[in-house]
Amino acid sequence: MEIYIVQHGDSVESIADRYGISVERLISDNGISNPKILVVGQALVILIPKETYIVKPGDSLKAIASANGISIMQLLRNNLFLYNREYIYENESLVISFNTKGKIQTHAFTDAPLSQDTLYRALPYLTYISVYNYRVSYETSSILNMYDDTNIIELAKRYSTIPLLMISALSLTGSINLEHLYALLLNNQLQDKLIDEAFEILRLSEYKGVNLAISYITDYNQGLYFSIIEKISKILRNTGYIFMVTISPNFSAEVNIDYSKISLYVDRIIFVENIWPKQAQEPAPVSNISLIRPFIENVTRTISPSMISIGKPLIGYDWSIPFTPGSLAHILSLSS
Repeated sequence: MEIYIVQHGDSVESIADRYGISVERLISDNGISNPKILVVGQALVILIPKETYIVKPGDSLKAIASANGISIMQLLRNNLFLYNREYIYENESLVISFNTKGKIQTHAFTDAPLSQDTLYRALPYLTYISVYNYRVSYETSSILNMYDDTNIIELAKRYSTIPLLMISALSLTGSINLEHLYALLLNNQLQDKLIDEAFEILRLSEYKGVNLAISYITDYNQGLYFSIIEKISKILRNTGYIFMVTISPNFSAEVNIDYSKISLYVDRIIFVENIWPKQAQEPAPVSNISLIRPFIENVTRTISPSMISIGKPLIGYDWSIPFTPGSLAHILSLSS
């Protein structure tokens, strides 16, 4: 794989010709909606096949995959344009394999219903998808869902992506009420009630596990979190479910969280910043590698790297300059 930065005078035809790939593949691999308009400085992914197959009369995806020793899912991953196709055509070139090394696990989060098109394009590349649809309601002391997640779960199963039930104590706007949070952390009876509710949701759904979003963990309250995580772990692991936690890292050198303790109870720890508060802050990087790198290096001194995933927020902010305290930046997302 290579990254090409669009230069003045480039076109999809000239770039495809430079790398010896088809225009159709360049457009599909990069989700280019208008091939006639490229922006100078735009980054394009160039995927160069290792092995290809030319479709013959009477071929089917199943037959092609079987003849080449790969799964149909791998064939779809390598040829994403097939996701919304009913037929394959004679003399069409399909990628059997790329020049890749090693294996990775990929994980995505969604906090809203997604279009069929987005799911079809993303799910073939995902190992897990955490569906952020359930949150703790302090008003009702229960777990509430925000939308119908049936379609996401069904499509995830079709593409062999593992759907995880994501639960959070954050509000709908991504904020945290500390008074409510500590009311939960200190109330064992309420914890047990919410854990029972979460397990019932799992039992009645097709989720394969839980991803618990941990908010505002500190030196002082980490023991309370450890207790809750241990409770959940015993139930989920005894019943065969996956258990992960997602933590917004605190980059302060003065904060000392025992992540190794958490790793004893979970299958994976995912570190991804809660970027929602940054909307009201001064202009700054949404995700700063100069802070993330030393943080991860420190964590891996006590935890195996295989236990850790690093998340990348796919949201940006557009601040009005000069910045005025109290103002909010505009959110830039993939659908903006």
